[in-house]
Amino acid sequence: MTICQFFLQGRCRFGDRCWNEHPGAKGASGGRQQPQQQPSGSNRRGWNAANHRYSSVIQPSSFSKSTPWGGSRDQGKSSLGSFESGTSASRDREFGLSQNPFASLSPDEQKEEKKLLEGIVKDMEVWESSGQWMFSVYSPMKKEPNISGSYCYEIPDKDFRNLVLSFLKEINENTGRVLEEFRETIQEQNEKFSKEIEALNEKQLEIPKLNNKITELNNSMEEHRSRIETLEGGVSKIEDKTSEITQFEKQIETRMKKHEQNLRVMWDTIKKNNIRIMGIPEDEESNKSSEKIFEEIMAENFPNIVEDKIFVEEAQRTPYRLNPKRSTPRHIIIKLSRTKDKERILRAAREKQNIIYKGVPIRLTADFSSETMQARRQWDDIYKVLKEKNCQPRIIYPAKLLFRNEGEIKIFPDKQKLREFVTTSPALQELLKGVFQKENQ
Repeated sequence: MTICQFFLQGRCRFGDRCWNEHPGAKGASGGRQQPQQQPSGSNRRGWNAANHRYSSVIQPSSFSKSTPWGGSRDQGKSSLGSFESGTSASRDREFGLSQNPFASLSPDEQKEEKKLLEGIVKDMEVWESSGQWMFSVYSPMKKEPNISGSYCYEIPDKDFRNLVLSFLKEINENTGRVLEEFRETIQEQNEKFSKEIEALNEKQLEIPKLNNKITELNNSMEEHRSRIETLEGGVSKIEDKTSEITQFEKQIETRMKKHEQNLRVMWDTIKKNNIRIMGIPEDEESNKSSEKIFEEIMAENFPNIVEDKIFVEEAQRTPYRLNPKRSTPRHIIIKLSRTKDKERILRAAREKQNIIYKGVPIRLTADFSSETMQARRQWDDIYKVLKEKNCQPRIIYPAKLLFRNEGEIKIFPDKQKLREFVTTSPALQELLKGVFQKENQ
């Protein structure tokens, strides 16, 4: 038998009940045999209570051949660590323990022991219900002694072997179950991986098709790109041609304006000897010609000029055909042989201002082309306002406005120039404000 090392050091706490040999000791047979008779007092607890009551080792309450190590969740309260009354009595009978473990204790000590025992029972119940491994070391509470006396249960060698065998059996069963579950998991994973591999193989078969489609798309993109480049080249050419056409159109427009201006100047040159008479009734020519009417106007309004011989080359109504819807009479065009005579008559008409024919007011003006007449008509409203304010306005050739402002003579070829000048003259701006607002509307 193995010699107890703690006995050799003089600190074995099991005494005669130690499983190892105590050489030279009385009854040193070893094996932790059960005593034949229960001692009283402190010897009843198995060793000196003063020396061993605060030991840090807690012995289990009971062991059974049918109870596996660590207990089972399905076996209720009958596993290791149970302190029910029935099982406790059977354990005491099995191990030869006293029916009253607290007989040698004082009342206060019994209360403390019972209180400690209740705490251990609750701990064991919680441990059993949780399904955890068996405690290797257990202390009921901090700074509290272990259970003494007959509650330090001993396990015989046979029971210990059975306990180890049952523990190994349970480990074997659990290992088989775990291995079976592991095999099932491996099989499931293999099936899953097989399916994934099959799916990957199917997808790999589709890769050549996708590559062919990608190649077709790339070829198509190249074709479209070449077409786009061709179209861009065509668009660039069209833009260049458009720019050329635009420049050509601008040149044509400029030329047309020049031609129109030249044509207007030519017509004005042709009509530079003409005088336009407005306001003569249409029925006056029923008994007399247009030349005769002109002679009567000159005799009635300009007797001094009549003394000088004035030659009339042609006289007619314009337009040639009478429009029945027209409310005013047609104008009479008098073509003189000399430009000097025309200027003398128009100057006298401006000086006299009121020209009449048989007591009816008429007007004498120079004859111009339709373009020049249209350009001159745009000054009508401004001309009237300036005339009312005694600014001495005049329309000079071809269609320029002349008037006197603050003692100075101003000439404007168009309305835009007049607007720019008006902004610098507050008095003139106030004078023409109504005319410009009416035009803007």
